[in-house]
Amino acid sequence: MAENEPSARVRKKWYVVGGGVLAAGFLTAAGAWAFNAIPGWWDQQFGVPFNANLAEYTDACERFVIDESLVTEVPVDAEGNIDEAWVSAHGGMQTDPRLLTLSIVGNEEPVIINAISIVDVEEYPEPDSPVIVGECPPMGGEAPDRTMVLNFADRSTRIVDAEGETIRMMVGAGAEPEVLDIQAPSTDDGIACFCSWRLEIAWTGANSGDGTLEVDLDGDPVVLVPTGDWEFYWFEDGELTHF
Repeated sequence: MAENEPSARVRKKWYVVGGGVLAAGFLTAAGAWAFNAIPGWWDQQFGVPFNANLAEYTDACERFVIDESLVTEVPVDAEGNIDEAWVSAHGGMQTDPRLLTLSIVGNEEPVIINAISIVDVEEYPEPDSPVIVGECPPMGGEAPDRTMVLNFADRSTRIVDAEGETIRMMVGAGAEPEVLDIQAPSTDDGIACFCSWRLEIAWTGANSGDGTLEVDLDGDPVVLVPTGDWEFYWFEDGELTHF
């Protein structure tokens, strides 16, 4: 298989990095504390005074960016699930809503999260005529308490609250675990990054000094393509429709 062959990007359904494997659907703030059951264990083992876990939920109506010429060929089963392996093999990538979360759990040491950057970016060929194909119609939802917004222009991220205000994070020393929904914002001027990537957390500990920690999906890079001002297709009762 060639190094950049798209089929290598097919994602798995359950992911967690660091400290063991948990089903992503159970990765709540309460569940995240389980990683810190033994005070200082993570710091003693790895020299990092917190645990960071990148995980994915599996119950969303998924969407993909593909070339328009392939829309009528997309395989979908009786439940309306798109064949992800086929999409990946034909050069497509997943887009919002892909329910990714980053959980950061501290121990006794106060730690400031200085920045979370997009790193290890590997770009792939963009579709000539990109469109979105999804498993259900467009729909909204409630704003999460914490969101990490990706900025592919300078490969930075921004943490915002439910009102969209930028916040700074501290973990450990009695602070609650941070659970961040990851969002790739829409763009009207083409694909911001048709690529795979990882995250790097820059931190400062009260006792440990400065450090960085790279996170991914259990050893695999992340794929989350920002949506653009493109036609949207979806399957309804097994029939393809669009606006």
